Parts: sequence; C-alpha cells; structure tokens
Amino acid sequence: MKVALLGSITAVFYFYGLSESFRFLYATGVTGILFIVYVSSFYFYVFLYKGYNQQVQVIALLVLIITALSYAYDGLSKSFLFLYEFMSVTRILLGGLSMIFLFILYLFLAFHYKKYNNKSKVSILVGEIQHKDLNMLGSGGAMVRASKVDGLEAIEAGFVKKIHYEELKTATTNFSDKLGGGGSGQVFKGILKCRTLVAVKRIEREIYGEQEFLSELIATSSARHFNLIHVHGYCSHVSETSRFYYIVYDLFKNGSLDSWIFPGKDYPNGRFLNWKKRCKVAVDVAKALVYLHRDCGKQILHLDIKPENILVGDDFRGVLSDLGMCKQMSIDEKSFQTELTRGTFHYIAPEWNSGHAKEKSVDIFSYGKVLMDMFLGQRYVCFNKEGEDIFISGGNSQLEQRNSLAYVHKKLEEKRLLDLIDKRLLADEGVDERAVGYLVNVAIQCLNEDPKMRPCDMSKVLTMLEPVLKDFPEDK
Repeated sequence: MKVALLGSITAVFYFYGLSESFRFLYATGVTGILFIVYVSSFYFYVFLYKGYNQQVQVIALLVLIITALSYAYDGLSKSFLFLYEFMSVTRILLGGLSMIFLFILYLFLAFHYKKYNNKSKVSILVGEIQHKDLNMLGSGGAMVRASKVDGLEAIEAGFVKKIHYEELKTATTNFSDKLGGGGSGQVFKGILKCRTLVAVKRIEREIYGEQEFLSELIATSSARHFNLIHVHGYCSHVSETSRFYYIVYDLFKNGSLDSWIFPGKDYPNGRFLNWKKRCKVAVDVAKALVYLHRDCGKQILHLDIKPENILVGDDFRGVLSDLGMCKQMSIDEKSFQTELTRGTFHYIAPEWNSGHAKEKSVDIFSYGKVLMDMFLGQRYVCFNKEGEDIFISGGNSQLEQRNSLAYVHKKLEEKRLLDLIDKRLLADEGVDERAVGYLVNVAIQCLNEDPKMRPCDMSKVLTMLEPVLKDFPEDK
C-alpha cells in the first residue's frame, strides 16, 4: 500500500504539479471513505470478520489505483464516481502517454503484490504465534529466530498449506483415532479431503509449545529427503481454555521403530524387524542425518534421536521425524551454547550436563544409542563386568556406562556378540555375524564419552556402515 500510494502521488505530481497532488490526496481519502460507507456492511463481514486481511488489502489497492485514474482524467468531482469511470474502460484507454505510464505502474504494483503475497502468509503465521524471543526456550523448545531461518522460504513458496481447524476436525473424526503421544502432545490419524492418509500432531505443551511448533514447521518444510518426514500443512487454533498447534504429516501405518525392536504388550507375538531390515533402517537414518548436518544448505541438529522418532515405511525404510527440538545453524558454525538440556533422558550425550558448547556430536551419540537398541532389542541396558544388566531408571553413573561399553567391546573382540543380540533375531536365522560386528563397532565409537573421540561427522559413520550397506538397494 505504501508503494502504491507513493507511486500514485508521484504520477499526479509529474503530470499536474504540486497543488494537484495535494488535491489528489484529498480525493483519495474522500473516495475511500465513500467506498467504505457503501460496501462496509458486506466487506467487513466477509473479509475482516472472517480474517481474510489479504483480500482487504487487494480492495484497498484497487481503490487507490482506480481513484488515481479517475482523478487524472476527470478531476476531483469525477473521482467520487470512479466505479463508473472504471466501467468506461474504452474512454480511459484513449488517455495518451500518461495513461500508459499509470497502466505500467498498475502492472508493477500487481506484480509486486503477487511476488510478496506468500511472504505475508508467513507474517500472519508468525503474528499468530506471537513468539517474543526464540532464543529463550525450555525443555522441548528449539532455539531459532524466524528472521534468520531459510526454512521460511519453503512456507513463503507455498509448499506448506495452512489447513483450517474445522477441516482437521473432520479429517480426524474430532480427533478420536489416536495413534500415540509423547511429552509435547498427541498424534491422530486422519484422512484429508483429497483422500490422503495423514498423521496430525497436536502440540499441547503449555510452555514453549508455540516455539516448538514454529521450529518443527520451519525445519520439516525446508528439509526434503527420502528418509525425512514430509509435512502437508499446519494449523493453529484457539479454544476457550487453551491454544493448540497442529502439524500434518504423511501417515506411516507401520508406526515407529520402538514397536518393531522392543517386545511390548501391543505386539507380543512376533512383530519385529529381522536383521537385514534393522540394518537398512540404521543406514536410512544415517543418510537423513548426513543430509540434515551437511547437505540441506545449513546445519540442522535433530537433538532428539530415539526409536520413537524413527518411523518405519511400508517398504521398511527408516524415516526420521519430530524435529521440534532441533537447532538450526549456518554451515560455518561449529557449535552452540545453551544452558537448557534438550532430548530424551538415556539418549542424550554426557556433555549436555556440562557447560561446554554443543556440537553435532550430540546427535552422533544418540544415534549410537539407537544402534545399540537395535542390536540388543531392549531399552536402556547397562552391563556390569560380569555381563549382568544393572540398569536403574534414575540413570547409571558414567563409570557404570563406561564399564557396560567395555563389556560389549570385549564380546566384539571375542567374536561372541551373538551372546548379547536380540534372541528373536537368532530364531529368525537371518543374522550375519560379521555385519553384527560392523554395526556394534560403529555404535561403540558413537557412544564414546569424549565427543572428540566419536566419529567426526555422520558421513564418516555412513562410511563405516558401508559393509552393512552394500547388500541393500540404493534409495529411489
């Protein structure tokens, strides 16, 4: 609107002088008031009450442009009747050089509006969230400033659709089909109007929920990889008692990795991944992390890698999900400082408990934990020197965890890893002991207490897994 007003005033001043430009401003104001009086009862209900502020801007822009045209050719009095003059388009087109100038100005303004139309959507989204300082987050939050995040470009380009709350209610049958839940909220099954099956994540965290929503939306909309979750759309909704944020993803009917590698009450009889499929999932997740850490134009540290955040596709590919705790940095940044611990207990790296800077090695540590889970088929195992599981829910000491890794390493050197492996895999008779050794060796290195002694990056981890990878087909 500022550009349109300035352009119109400049045009009148150029052709008619300073005094006429002031009269034009007066005509514009009066005409706009008359227009509002005539149509306010309709447009204020349809656009303002319904929240369609972009349409109001379009109407205001057209009022300004048509007023300029009417005033330029018929004077002040006729500008009051600009709608009539607008219908007489043939007469206007005979106006000569000044009309051509104003017409070009109109095309420029129309192009300018269209170009930045999507950016206004982002402004609306950020305005709805009303985030004050995305650097001040708590558990489950993500430290991201929207103004510095390239992922906003994906939203601006229209890759992510804003879905109305009523449509989500219909798609999920009033959020009745629950798929699961966690610390930040719940996930529901839904079917969109286009018959696409989706998973609708409702973020319910009272503190920092809006930051988690924005962070996850920006990260997932800008990062595109075969082994990363795809986002369909988003929604924010205010009820009488609270505010919820929704992100709509692809639905993976097979669920998450934890239901395939840990015996549980939901699938007590035989639902588990065989060795080859476990290895494939491990490689797929490594590829996703290489992309996030290095190949997506910036660095995205996931910071919450665990089996619950790894989905299993219909073809048993691994898909990394849930970037609500992620940290986005430029390629040149090596580390970041924070006093807030992010991640899931038992999967977070030891350096989270120190005041030192955090690097991508924290993701490498969590990935090593997942590899060990896939190997053992149990959660949170901690061996003593005799091979007994001494895990305690409050967390084992660093010495106990060090001894546990030493015990596994001893079994690796003795080539007796099958003594520790998930016994269901032995019954399946599809275990390659050499491949087991490669995978466990990678896990042990990733779990080194000293971050500098871990693999330098996930591409190095992927290289170490190549002997396991060679038996699997390339990604499509």
